Amino acid sequence: MDDEKVRARIADMLASGLETEVWPRAGTSEEVNEIVARLQVEAGDDLEKKLIVAGFTDHTIEADEIEQPCETCMYYKVHAKFCDLPLDIVVIGCGNPNRSDDGVGPHLIAQMRENGVPDHTRVFDGGTDGMSVMYSARGATHLIIVDARIPEGSPGAIFEVPGDVLEAPPNNSLNLHDFRWDHALYAGRRIYGDAFPKTTSVLLIEAATLELGLGLSDEVSRAAGTVEGRIRDLIHTWSQA
Repeated sequence: MDDEKVRARIADMLASGLETEVWPRAGTSEEVNEIVARLQVEAGDDLEKKLIVAGFTDHTIEADEIEQPCETCMYYKVHAKFCDLPLDIVVIGCGNPNRSDDGVGPHLIAQMRENGVPDHTRVFDGGTDGMSVMYSARGATHLIIVDARIPEGSPGAIFEVPGDVLEAPPNNSLNLHDFRWDHALYAGRRIYGDAFPKTTSVLLIEAATLELGLGLSDEVSRAAGTVEGRIRDLIHTWSQA
């Protein structure tokens, strides 16, 4: 069933008076895990049961006098995938714009914003902060990371690698400044489990230089346009699946 039909069916059930378990809200990771387990075991493929167990509503919830939109709630994100809701694709551009071609990731994010972000997609400038990559990816169904690759003689060369191939466990002695996006992939999958994207693609563009300076080399700038096209192709493919 496609997204539009699912949304229409959900709307009909709620309009007909379907009561879901809105309260109590899950306040701890243990309570969230309990709900996820119930969704998997009790609800199965039954959409109505999924909505009931998940406490799904078609309006914002007010908790402790704070209005809480569903889309911004981590609690909602954990079990969004069980409700057959639309794709949530996250694209994160990583790198340091003050080191020439290392800024290609943030450059590409700015480029996508200028050209129009596709439906079901959120884009983030991850800079050099691996922790922000992990937090931004949480709750998404699909993740794309763009970064520069060290110069090896072929500036502008593009490499596409599955994220699970590049995951790297962080060294226990690392401080937060040394926590990279490859560490974020490894840690996020183990911390968030099913709430972390199962499909991750990493697009790397070989740099011409990583010296201090602003702006991209011609080769990397051209490659960024090609990578943006590839990202849009991936988003289209995932949207049609």
